[in-house]
Amino acid sequence: MIIAVDGPAASGKGTIARALAQHYGLPHLDTGLLYRAVAATVLREDLDPAREADAVSACSFEDYLLDDPWLRTDEVGKVASVVSAHPLVRAALLNRQKKFARQPGGAVLDGRDIGTVIAPDADVKLFVKATPMTLLDTSFLSIDAAVQRAIAIVESKTRTADTPA
Repeated sequence: MIIAVDGPAASGKGTIARALAQHYGLPHLDTGLLYRAVAATVLREDLDPAREADAVSACSFEDYLLDDPWLRTDEVGKVASVVSAHPLVRAALLNRQKKFARQPGGAVLDGRDIGTVIAPDADVKLFVKATPMTLLDTSFLSIDAAVQRAIAIVESKTRTADTPA
């Protein structure tokens, strides 16, 4: 089963995607971390993030880099914004994301354009629209409630898909 979780930055899509992955025992990929890993590689190798060739050369990083807490820093985030604008970087990472989505047993991916570009054939597509202020307002909807609602949506869609016509 492939679950695509789309939405803007800080909408809670990562929290929901991680919870769905844990609930269903599926691997999870925060696709934004791929661009941050390219940025971190550019910084570590003293490359120019504005040069597309330099940024592309940083796309073949090892997967363990995705666990590096440095990726979530503002320094890396600023460079990630630069490298993500290069079409060849996006193309290089597109294949990596599609391969992750198609692994046996399925996966959960969160980021931008997951359900339309990365995994248009995903079994379940969610778009999280919560704003940061909404997420802070616990009287509106807690993260736990959002996760439970997402699980219910996934289970409903998979039951519907399994029902003969």
